[in-house]
Amino acid sequence: MKPAWGHGVWCVVASLLLFVPNVAAVVVPFEAWPYTCAPMFAASPVDNALYLPTFILEKKDGSTEPLPTLPASGISEWLFKRAFLIEAWGSDDPSTSFGHVDDDTAAKRAARIERFVQAMIRHTRRSKRPVFDDVVALRIDLEQTQPVKSKRVLGRYVVAAHHFETRQRLEHQHSIAEVP
Repeated sequence: MKPAWGHGVWCVVASLLLFVPNVAAVVVPFEAWPYTCAPMFAASPVDNALYLPTFILEKKDGSTEPLPTLPASGISEWLFKRAFLIEAWGSDDPSTSFGHVDDDTAAKRAARIERFVQAMIRHTRRSKRPVFDDVVALRIDLEQTQPVKSKRVLGRYVVAAHHFETRQRLEHQHSIAEVP
């Protein structure tokens, strides 16, 4: 008994519907479940803690406010955080293709963050958006949301100096300032 043509066509169409999006997810970087294995943000496999970067504008008058990511970068807050993690921060996991940098160092990471923030500032100025007009620095914090809420400073990008200061450097400068 010969199989029906309809059954064969259905199998080919179903295979293509499953295969083509998976190949596209590998070739063209995009996020669309179930066609990616990337988590939205960094969840620790050790304690299942969830970490999110936050971006705070430190203004000349001493006030602070969250970075308005849409006017600053042209993309939503979630896409901005994802771009930051992949392009600037990087991944310590060598098994991932999402932002891993071989032989990464604090200096290399600082240089990537500087390029990332400088590109964003150029974008806002070309677009004539005053996001960074009265800003001294962009502070980058890391918030742990699960299992316990906590926050720590990763560093600050000083706008006038075009330089990223790591948390360790900030702590060192602070400890020197306290010595009489």
